[in-house]
Amino acid sequence: MRGWAMTALMQTGAGGDGGAPWWLAVLLALIALGGVVTSALLVRRSSKESTAIAELTVRLTRRNAMDTTNNAILTRLDGRLGAVELDRWRRREETMRMLRWASESAADEENTTLAGVGLAALEALGDSELLQAEDQVFIDKVLDAVLDPAISQYHEIPGAVEVVQEDEEGTGHGG
Repeated sequence: MRGWAMTALMQTGAGGDGGAPWWLAVLLALIALGGVVTSALLVRRSSKESTAIAELTVRLTRRNAMDTTNNAILTRLDGRLGAVELDRWRRREETMRMLRWASESAADEENTTLAGVGLAALEALGDSELLQAEDQVFIDKVLDAVLDPAISQYHEIPGAVEVVQEDEEGTGHGG
């Protein structure tokens, strides 16, 4: 197999990257070769009928080669789309796994260090490229659920909240 047949074999994904199987490329190349041989034999006849059949065979052979190329391209495209969908699924699974760990850690009332790490992980996850836009609502709801009780408790402490007002110079002073 030399020339275009080897090129067709390599372009159809013989490397195991999700393209067409190698044997299919070889089969299609053999069909095309058979068409060329048949057309060569028919051209030797001198009648108009043989010439018409030979021209038809050449056209069909070219059409078969174009179809083979198109199928290889479509197979490659389908493989790439599958890889994109798989990557999206993988990212979402990783996001949900990290969200679960961070929310459990942030809600830990016994270990404040772990709770702080969990909150930091939630914040980092919210800013991460790993997070998809539709998953941001999960981060927001978990942060609200974890922080709302703590904020409420803080506001219940007398004198814990100090109102700061800005004067004309832009410096704040307690009011």
